[in-house]
Amino acid sequence: MCNWRNWILPGILATVILTALAMFFQASRIEADLAAKASAALQGAHPWAAVELDGRELTLSGVAPDEAAQSAAAALADAAYDVRTVTNVSTLPPVAAPFAFKATKAEAGITLTGNVPSDAARAEIVAAAETANPGIAVTDNMTLARGAPEGFAALAGFGLSQLGAMTSGEVAISDSTYSVSGVAADPDAYEAELGRANGGALPGGGTLGTAAIEPPVLAAWSWGAKKEAGNTVTLAGVAPSIDVRDAIAASAGELNPGATINNFTKIAAGAPEGFDGAYQFGLGLLPQLADGAVTVTKDGLSVTGNAVDADAYAALTAALSSAPSGLAVTNTVAAPAASETAAAPAAAESAVASPYVWSAARTAPNRVEISGYAPSREAADTILAEARDIFGSATEVVDALEIADGAPDGFADATSFGLAIADRLENGAVKLSGTSLSFEGETLTEGARAAVLERINVRAPAGYAVEMAELRVKPGPLEAGGIGELALPACQDAFNAILSAGRIRFATGEATIEEISHGLLDRLAYTAQACPAARVEISGHTDADGSDEANQTLSELRAGAVRDYLVTSGVPTERLDAAGYGETRPVAGNDTDEGKARNRRIEFKIIQ
Repeated sequence: MCNWRNWILPGILATVILTALAMFFQASRIEADLAAKASAALQGAHPWAAVELDGRELTLSGVAPDEAAQSAAAALADAAYDVRTVTNVSTLPPVAAPFAFKATKAEAGITLTGNVPSDAARAEIVAAAETANPGIAVTDNMTLARGAPEGFAALAGFGLSQLGAMTSGEVAISDSTYSVSGVAADPDAYEAELGRANGGALPGGGTLGTAAIEPPVLAAWSWGAKKEAGNTVTLAGVAPSIDVRDAIAASAGELNPGATINNFTKIAAGAPEGFDGAYQFGLGLLPQLADGAVTVTKDGLSVTGNAVDADAYAALTAALSSAPSGLAVTNTVAAPAASETAAAPAAAESAVASPYVWSAARTAPNRVEISGYAPSREAADTILAEARDIFGSATEVVDALEIADGAPDGFADATSFGLAIADRLENGAVKLSGTSLSFEGETLTEGARAAVLERINVRAPAGYAVEMAELRVKPGPLEAGGIGELALPACQDAFNAILSAGRIRFATGEATIEEISHGLLDRLAYTAQACPAARVEISGHTDADGSDEANQTLSELRAGAVRDYLVTSGVPTERLDAAGYGETRPVAGNDTDEGKARNRRIEFKIIQ
């Protein structure tokens, strides 16, 4: 007889087990589906929220930025289809009173500390820091807190944009009170950022606490006042403060009654000792000049131009004999002609060019064309020889000059001035028409642009009007439109080519770089920026004249001066090593002047 228990009970047991498994997996699918729906509902508005499902029982967790967000997230989770109950275990960050935030910029990067109201605001602030300060590290040490004033993110973003215009500094927010301090990256940034901080209403409803922005320190300090025909005085260069700049302009107006005062002076730290006395003394000389300029640098004061008359020339000469103690003075003022009332000579019978034009144009990277007029073949040859000396052997100097009469007074000085400017321009030209000089083109660095503008404003030849061209800065080698990154062998080849075509010149027995070498140094700096992976040794070498110890010291100082120039041109200091080898590594004999000149050199060598 068949025992039904033997076959039906196992079947029932199997059915029960299979049914339980089916219910388990179905429940898991339901939980996953509910979790997905709840998470999707929360994701956009409440990224902080997390959900867990146990059957249809939902648990909401995470750190909510405020009570409203906490309640709204719970309501969204509860609205998810088929959720039976919602248990809200989310928490709130502590209340910060005051709500404080700080961003500190140093050489190592930017550090963000203090409070932030949400993770979304955190991401926004970090992105703002990176955008305003490209290429440097941003460290986020902010902590979540409640109590942020309305407009906090906008005010923090404003502060981070101000840090982008500084080499170092700090912005701090306490509730809605905003404070900023630091060192501006350049003179233009100093005034722009000081003006933004003190300009009234701040973003996000902020109010200004303190604004302690300091001007940059300039190693190459220069200030000057230029007097032109027509009773115009132009002030340019840099002064140590806004108050001093205003005092200079007021003094220039008092000493030159009726004159038009054009004040282009910027603000920077690093003024030479005794600057106040030097500029006051220099301004006191201007009334004796029909046209000319006074310039103050760390080397002293120079005065150039033409005296108003014989009495003015005598007064100026007497004044120079009592210059302030310690102020070195260079005087190249021309005395008036013996008879200023003599009739002008009759016009030359030979052809006279009018207008009398001349130009130096870089028509290709290694090609400069000198065109226009020169008063004689000897004058033309002098101009061409000077151009070849300035531009170096790798640049073709094309002679397109014609000989004609009618050159304005000071023509030779004007062409020398123009050639020195042209050497620092890419894709540009210097043009002369009569006694008007104009400039156009690009410089390789922002520092070069500032130096060119300073030279144009303050040191143009006496009697020549300068049209202020809008000089541009060429895109950096790694920027759009630049030459791109160079491999290390190509970098070394480029350094060698630049230094073989010209040499870096220094004042005799000193480490002061002569101005004629600034264009060459601009090209070295630009090349170094195209080689971000390269570590470069800048080595100085001397001839055998003098003692071993003196030569060793001089070689070290000269290498250091070149390194400093490249750093101010934008090359990171950690990529540059300066070394001096004195007379120990000659490349030629020291028994001839030519050999000694070859041994006095600067070399660039990639060591990484």
